[in-house]
Amino acid sequence: MSEQQSTVDIQAPRQLVWDVLTDVQSWPEWMAEVKEVRTQTPAGGLGAEYSLSQGVPALGLPMTVRVAAFDVPERLVLEQSQAGSKTEVTYTLTSVDESTTRVHTVLSASGFTGAFNTVLGSTYTSMLEEGGTALKDRCEGRV
Repeated sequence: MSEQQSTVDIQAPRQLVWDVLTDVQSWPEWMAEVKEVRTQTPAGGLGAEYSLSQGVPALGLPMTVRVAAFDVPERLVLEQSQAGSKTEVTYTLTSVDESTTRVHTVLSASGFTGAFNTVLGSTYTSMLEEGGTALKDRCEGRV
C-alpha cells in the first residue's frame, strides 16, 4: 500500500468547508482534475456513488467513487475499487479556531494503483496540494 498526504489551513469555518467539500456536483467548478460528475445513487451521505470524469492521470476515463465514511463535519472518505486495486481518499477537517479549518488529506492506494502511486508519488502529492489550494480558494471566496 502506498500513501500520500497533504494539509492546508483555510480561513473559513469548518461547516462552510464541509459544505463545499461534500457538494460533489460542484467539484467541476473548482477542482481542475474533475471534468464532470454524474450521480449513480441518491446524492449525498454514506454510500452515495458518483461517476467522475477526470483529466490526467485518469486519461479522461470515468471512475465510480463511493462515500465510505460521512462524519459531519469532520471526516469524508471516498473509495474507488477496480481490477484488484483500491484507492481511498480521506479528508479530515479540524477547527483551528472559529474562523480557520485545517484539512488533512490522505490518499491510500493498493494493488496496481498502489504500485502506480508509488512510482508517481510526487505527482499525486502535487495533485493533493493543488486540490487543497482549490478548496481553500473556493471556501475563502465564500466567507
